Amino acid sequence: RSPGTRRLVLWTLGVTVQNNPSVQADLVGLGGLQRLASRLPRCGAAAGAPAAAQDREEAEDLQYCGKLLFTLSGLVKNNATTQASATELGVFDWLLRVGITHSSVAVVKKSLGLLETALAQSPDLQVLETLPHLREELARTLLAHVRGPAAERVDPDLAEKALRLINRILSLRPMLFAPTFRPELAAAVRDVTQRCEGAFGAGDELCAGLAGLAGHANLMLTASDIADEDL
Repeated sequence: RSPGTRRLVLWTLGVTVQNNPSVQADLVGLGGLQRLASRLPRCGAAAGAPAAAQDREEAEDLQYCGKLLFTLSGLVKNNATTQASATELGVFDWLLRVGITHSSVAVVKKSLGLLETALAQSPDLQVLETLPHLREELARTLLAHVRGPAAERVDPDLAEKALRLINRILSLRPMLFAPTFRPELAAAVRDVTQRCEGAFGAGDELCAGLAGLAGHANLMLTASDIADEDL
């Protein structure tokens, strides 16, 4: 099948499973979750890893990867059982280790969003147990997404998704990040807010929303700092 055909099939599946429990169950029963999960490595293979010609083609096809994540998202959302199965298949581990660090901003956004949604719906996901081992790398990645690209162009949507995931993680693992994370987050938020207001105007709803999310994160970080000092 051509890349265009594969993308169309994924898109059709993704639209069909959105908020449709019966179709989701049918697709999972047919092994759809396993087949979709098995294609994730094609969207983020380690540098230098060998790959077949088709694998290289799909790894370079960011539209394919975006539609793959769209379909996976529709399949696992709102279903704790499917989310548990996705955990066993390494879906959330891939999102955490590869998806949110991907070179494609579109893939990063989908990965951030799906992780936040899954953790909100299944706060006991096994992937949480891996967070302490990834603490420093995760902090750097999320702070970079809050701050956004080094260029002057600002991406409020990327910053918002990163902040929402930060808030979700803090609500479940309030002591995860090092004490330096709080001032580093404050600096990143100041930077992105200034650039946001420069692009969209002071008082813009998008920019104010970032400040609100950051304020909520700061409250949780402050509480964890106080608790840590009391230990």
